[in-house]
This record gives sequence, structure tokens and C-alpha cells, in this order.
Amino acid sequence: MSVGNGLLGGWRDGQSIVDFLLGHGLVTTDWYAKKIEACCECTAGIQHECDFDKAPNKTKCESIPMAMMSTPNPYNIYDECVPDLDVQNLFNTYHKQQFEKIGVNFSISDGFKQNAKPKCPKNGHTPYLNDPAVQKALHIREGGVRWGACRGIYDRTHGYTSQEKIVYDLIHNYKIGRFVVYNGDTDTTCDFISDQRFIDGVAVSTQSKKLENYRIWREDGKPDGRIGGFVQHYENGLSFVLARGAGHMVPEDKPEAGLQIFKHLLGLAKL
Repeated sequence: MSVGNGLLGGWRDGQSIVDFLLGHGLVTTDWYAKKIEACCECTAGIQHECDFDKAPNKTKCESIPMAMMSTPNPYNIYDECVPDLDVQNLFNTYHKQQFEKIGVNFSISDGFKQNAKPKCPKNGHTPYLNDPAVQKALHIREGGVRWGACRGIYDRTHGYTSQEKIVYDLIHNYKIGRFVVYNGDTDTTCDFISDQRFIDGVAVSTQSKKLENYRIWREDGKPDGRIGGFVQHYENGLSFVLARGAGHMVPEDKPEAGLQIFKHLLGLAKL
């Protein structure tokens, strides 16, 4: 089984998002330091964990001015194209408010929307795939639901919960052969730091020791091949894979890397 850019740990603390934003230069070191100091309960000898929504001193935490930031695409911060309209609506409806809870006002850059059509022809795939002639060629039944990116019927009203118990059962009780979590490193909505920490937690709960050090992997598996990213393997078939330069949609941004990850999942290649 594999999960790509999943929200596996839930919105339990928001710390990984703040760490991600600092690491990519989207917020200042000054804002980060003030936010951590105001919102985190730090104990000597223990790694601090911040629950920005339930800070020890909520008034002090909320007193830090909102960080203002904007990129064309929150699903890939280095993409100059805005995401598909359905995906934009998904971000504005569900993810934007989570950023605001941790003190970040994140908006999609308006300036890029004005030039999106000539610069970003890929954004026309939604009307293209809903064209009757195209759907007929793809043998899609007439009168079906309009296709759109991330338009599934999901129950998002009850928030996001950690999947650690489910993954534990899959590994410990159902003896699943392989569980691979992979992340692009430019996605703000489901950042790689959160999922890497999630896998670290699963490794502890399932007593899965690291098999080797965190290292690079290559897209074609050859020693001199192009670097696809980084990987950490554990016992019990548990792995965390980072896809370098990819956003939320790894197969779209880095298809060769995505294919190699899929081959690894099937046992046809080794990362």
C-alpha cells in the first residue's frame, strides 16, 4: 500500500507547516522565532511540539501578527501556474482556514491568474475532459457526473484525524507486506515534514527499526541516474520517500520519479 502526500497525522498541531514555510523562505526567521516562543510549551531535554490551536497561552499565541504570504499554487510553491479551479476552491474552502488557525494568511496570487491562460495551457484539462466528444472517445457513459479534479464527495465536516492506529493495524495485525508514504517537497497542503514525523511515530509503535541511513534514490535505479529524492526504509516494509521538486501531485510534476516509486511498491524496483 502507498499514500502520496497524505494528511496522515491530521491537523493536530500545525507545527510542520510552520517549519515548512520557514524552510522554504515563505516566512521570516523573526516571525518563526516569535511564533514558537509564544505558542509552544518547551521542556528541557524534550523535543517541543506545538499545538497552535490549543496553545498554553492562547492570547499570547494569537498576539503574533498574521504572516501574509501568497504563491500561484499552494500545492506546488515553485509552480508559476495556478491550480485547476476545482482545486483552488478545495484549498480556499478547507485548507486556507487551517493556515489562518496557525497565524498564516495564505492566498493564491491574483497577478498570475490574469496571465494563466497563455502561460499555463495545462489548466484547460477540465473542460477538455468534459467535452462530449472526448468522453465518447474514452467510452464514458452519457449523463455521468461532471469530471473535475478533487470533486469527489468527501465528508470533511468532521475534521481530520490521525491514521496512526489504522496503519499500525495494517502492519502489526494484518501483516501488510509494504507500506510506502511518499511526498513531494514543495506542497504546503500536506507537507512532507508532517508525513515524515508520522512515519517516525509509526516506526516506534510497530517497533520497526531503520534499515539504513536516510539517503538519495535515483529515478532509474542506476548509480549514475538522476536523483529522484531521498528515502528512509524501516523494518516491516515501512518506507518514507521524498520526491525532489514535486508538489502535491507527484506523478504530474515528476512522472519518472512517480513511476519509480510505483515500481518499488510493486516490488519491480528498489529505491
